[in-house]
Amino acid sequence: GHPDGPLTRERMVFTAASRVAKSTDKRRRICVQKGTCDLLPAVIFRPPSGPQQWTLIYLHGLGSSAMNDYADRPHYFFDGSVMLKVVIPTAPSREVSCYDTWWVKGSGGAWRLNRFRSWYDYLSDNGGVREDSIDWASLHVVQKALHSLVESEAAELGGRADRVILGGKSQGCCTSLDAALTFPRPLGGFIGLVGHLLSCTPVERGGPQSATPMHFFHEPDDHLMRWKWVSRGERRLRDAGYVVRSRRRPDPETHSHFIAGVEGQWIRSALRSICRPPGRDEC
Repeated sequence: GHPDGPLTRERMVFTAASRVAKSTDKRRRICVQKGTCDLLPAVIFRPPSGPQQWTLIYLHGLGSSAMNDYADRPHYFFDGSVMLKVVIPTAPSREVSCYDTWWVKGSGGAWRLNRFRSWYDYLSDNGGVREDSIDWASLHVVQKALHSLVESEAAELGGRADRVILGGKSQGCCTSLDAALTFPRPLGGFIGLVGHLLSCTPVERGGPQSATPMHFFHEPDDHLMRWKWVSRGERRLRDAGYVVRSRRRPDPETHSHFIAGVEGQWIRSALRSICRPPGRDEC
């Protein structure tokens, strides 16, 4: 179901950073578009039975959306073992700097720069060979928006941020991990699929998430998030003393980076581990 209003109200810039830099040249006639990062439309699933005891905030990948990818897939998150609420926001529709020459015709016939559902602005597209450069300011807006959303969900759980889990797939993994590692209080856990730790995300030794269970899943044939450089981020976390569990498992449907059905299997297994760790009563 949909919320009654915006999930967050952070102000953001929808224009690519590469064009914002040129907008001071009046001859170019570049209009810098600004608006609200409302994270809508969102998909929200509530526990099929029993009171809510945990919340998972899960972010989709680049170019996807909550409605298209998850509205008909509650089974990705539920197996009856966790009394869980799931919030799946949608990334802003924005211009992306590394594609700032990709023009398309709009519905009225006028040309416009192509837009993407993207959590932040990319400055480069390295084709998976190495990490892409990003516009940090665009990430920071979403970081603040997600922190606000975490606080809102924690309030529903009696103020318990340690019952809120962040996670995501691909770019959504990168974004939610950044939000988790910059959140000032311990969270319940993290679940990241076919993604990585951004180089610009701080990893603080002894930080608020140093004891937070972090689950990562990677596809061995992933050509966009290649293990050769993705593994360095997880090494940063381990070297700083974070609790990291990482798996490299093939997608039975051989979709490589673009995992399908196995996504739900990976999410549910991590949720069971986070919400029902050994020695703790069932939640």
